[in-house]
Amino acid sequence: MHVLALDVGTSSVKAAVLDRRTGDPVARPVKAAYAIDHPTPDAAEVRPDVLWNAVSAAAGRAVAAA
Repeated sequence: MHVLALDVGTSSVKAAVLDRRTGDPVARPVKAAYAIDHPTPDAAEVRPDVLWNAVSAAAGRAVAAA
């Protein structure tokens, strides 16, 4: 049995499929980058649809690699 692990960072999502018992990666982790909007000089935002697309892409590629 495996577990899908996601790490949502500042500018990318990392995804890996791990062995549930050992925590070891089943395949190489993958990464999906996304753009950050700067509506003002002191603000940073990520649109929800952009973030979701990156999560979906990384998760799909990690599962396919496993």
